[in-house]
Amino acid sequence: MEALSDRGAARVLAAIAVVGVAPELAGTVGLTPLQAEATMLFSLPLLLVGKAGGNDAGKRAISFAQMVKLPLLMATIPNGGRVLLEEEARRQGLMLNIVLEVNSMHLIKRLVARGTYFTIASHPAVAAEIGSGQLGVRRIVRPE
Repeated sequence: MEALSDRGAARVLAAIAVVGVAPELAGTVGLTPLQAEATMLFSLPLLLVGKAGGNDAGKRAISFAQMVKLPLLMATIPNGGRVLLEEEARRQGLMLNIVLEVNSMHLIKRLVARGTYFTIASHPAVAAEIGSGQLGVRRIVRPE
């Protein structure tokens, strides 16, 4: 695992945040009824996160299909990021290898730093640990 620059981290599977507006109110906020149902607010790249200097040090990217085979530590459903990952896995005919579910990002990062598990997170969620050398990341590609 390696630390990526912000520029390099921008080309990965994106999590999309949406907001709902009642279709009957769409015109009052300048939207069509179709736009009212879901409007993208922003996107955050998702990265494979593991122990810094782990077995895959020096590799820049990992495909989604390769990533799902790794022992993943993830939040429980209905966590938004988890739901997006499960949907993408289903679209590709794959299954996530989730070996442990934890709903504390602090605890997830501590366990991943030990080297047994991996997780998926956005760069801002793990920036401090990347900076301190505890965690490393790889870009997730195909899809990006």
